This record gives sequence, structure tokens and C-alpha cells, in this order.
Amino acid sequence: MQWLRTTRNRGLLGILWRDLHDEAPVPETLAALSSLAERLIIAAEEYARQELAARFGCVRDPEGREIPLVILAMGKLGGSAPNSSS
Repeated sequence: MQWLRTTRNRGLLGILWRDLHDEAPVPETLAALSSLAERLIIAAEEYARQELAARFGCVRDPEGREIPLVILAMGKLGGSAPNSSS
């Protein structure tokens, strides 16, 4: 989880630096925030999946296929419009 926090902080620093120095228009900044959030969610899901599988095993359907975790993004991320406080 330390990796996730470090990656988030570095990603935000780069995005905010470009924003504060007028090196990126607002739509580009919002897209970069959305992209960073999506990458962090994917990494967190992978971590959680591995931790839960190691502790409890994999949840499987009646045919034996693994049932994945579900992550539902709503609000600002679901609309691809997060800001730096999201």
C-alpha cells in the first residue's frame, strides 16, 4: 500500500506542477487526473484480489470460473471529471 500512496503522490505532483505552471489546459489536467485514478484503482484491486485469495481462496461460480471483484466508479470519476481534491 505504500507503493500506491507514493505512486499517487508522484502522479499528483506532476499533474499539479503542469497545471500551476500553465503547461496543460484544463481538459488535459482532468484527463490526467482520471487516468491516474483509474490506474490506482486497478492496482488497488489487484492487491486486494491477491490478499483476499491468499486468505480466503478464490470465489468461483458453479462452473468453477473465478468471480472477479467489482469496482463501481460513480460521481466525478464515473464522469471522468475528478479534480485534485477527489
